[in-house]
Amino acid sequence: GGIKVNMTDGVKLNVDGFVPIPRAGDNATTKFPVLLFPNSWGMPIIEYIVKTLNFAQDGYIALEYETRGWYTSGGEIDAAGPQDLKDASSILDFALSKTEWQPDPDNVAMIGISYGAGISLAATGNDPRFKTAVVLSGWQNITKMIMPYGTPNLVWGGLLELLANLVGHPPAQLTQLYEDALHHRNLSFIREFCAPRDPGRFLPQFNARKTPLFFSHNRLDRLFRSEWTMDFFTQLNYTDKFLMTNQGVHAEPEVFGLIDLGKNKIFAYARQWLDHYLMGRSTDITQMPKVQMQLGEIISDQTYVGFDTWPSTAVQEQHFTMTARGGDHFGGLLTSTTVATVGDAADETIGFTSLPALTAGIPVVTALTRSFGVPYDTQILLAPKSENMIFRSAPLDADARYCGVPRVTVQVSASHPAWQVYAYLYDVDEVDIAYLVANTFYTSWGDTNTTTAGGVSTHELQFHSICKTIPRGHRVGLGFVLSSSLFQPANTDGSLQVQFHYGPSIQLVMPLNPQ
Repeated sequence: GGIKVNMTDGVKLNVDGFVPIPRAGDNATTKFPVLLFPNSWGMPIIEYIVKTLNFAQDGYIALEYETRGWYTSGGEIDAAGPQDLKDASSILDFALSKTEWQPDPDNVAMIGISYGAGISLAATGNDPRFKTAVVLSGWQNITKMIMPYGTPNLVWGGLLELLANLVGHPPAQLTQLYEDALHHRNLSFIREFCAPRDPGRFLPQFNARKTPLFFSHNRLDRLFRSEWTMDFFTQLNYTDKFLMTNQGVHAEPEVFGLIDLGKNKIFAYARQWLDHYLMGRSTDITQMPKVQMQLGEIISDQTYVGFDTWPSTAVQEQHFTMTARGGDHFGGLLTSTTVATVGDAADETIGFTSLPALTAGIPVVTALTRSFGVPYDTQILLAPKSENMIFRSAPLDADARYCGVPRVTVQVSASHPAWQVYAYLYDVDEVDIAYLVANTFYTSWGDTNTTTAGGVSTHELQFHSICKTIPRGHRVGLGFVLSSSLFQPANTDGSLQVQFHYGPSIQLVMPLNPQ
């Protein structure tokens, strides 16, 4: 279904949606706000059919469209490039030209999920006619998505390429981009392709205009990681902004909201946001704390922790200093700044294996099951010391709620200039079963002076955001390995070894939110 709308270069895009039925009190001078919904990567035009109908029933002109290169829209996939931004403005021109719909040119907004979220954010920065945007599971920097922390996104990158080839019309550049990222080559091409596709480049425009922006992001999102959205949120230097961090994988809770399955706070709050900024209605969201973090690890849990600002004074940094394992199975995580090494061990080494004991589980599947309350656990006593570096804190003497972005500083040297390290944050129970909380990683491709074989380098690694209570008697756990099935490694040589060095600055920093 839908109608074809001409773009500036003659390409026709497929557009569909609903317009309001006039209600009591409406007349020929009544103006209706306009909402544009660009499709998610690989999704057809019916993606937002329920939501566009819901919004139209409440007085919005709500149009969804297939961006160029997808399904029945013409052209090639532009991957949120300059032409996609021109297209968003052209769709708005079309909506405003339909005078019989009585559109309100002063109250228009973009709203999208995933690919549509990135386009919504960038289009709002590009065209000041868009008054606000609702950005659900979106991104700010596409280079980070392709190679987060220098680590090619093997699984999610492969899924995106597969979808593009199945139901879209991708340019040859997209396949080249993925292959180049996997092999860490043609980096100048990757940067040149990605730069005009980074919505974050519009930060100066957002700050100058004080553009109201609504963000929702999910903690188990392995495509667009939640810590990046939180960082971008802090760079917006005004107060008309709102951020939700939720349990779930990429776009998962938003998809449930699309079909009105269960109580979905994301779309409930997004509706309040749009009602306030486009309809001028008084809604609860204007009185709520600006940052809402879903507590726990189950997608259906309705408990959120609110923070008035971010960073928040309600969150304290709790520092754990890593200490050597020595003859023990585990190293320590000491809350004291005193470094207690075991014997004369100032550094320790682990070796590469393609089947480490510490993992994030089955790609995509494990993250999905975790969001439904099935924990992913590992008996860390069984993890071989030669391939797994594991640290534990002392048992907690009280429940500890952690909300924010943990980070860890490591100082390492490797037997080869190309190496990778993967870190896992755990909630460890009384019998050393470790429940996965968060993960992070770093890859050296041996192309800088600091990553020569044997050279010592220091790296601060950010985990994805969390909001979780570790109960009294449990421990904070931290583990490192040299391979993961989620990402493309720089080095799979069985002789690869990475040496961890200790010192006062080699710490895990946890965002403690005292209750």
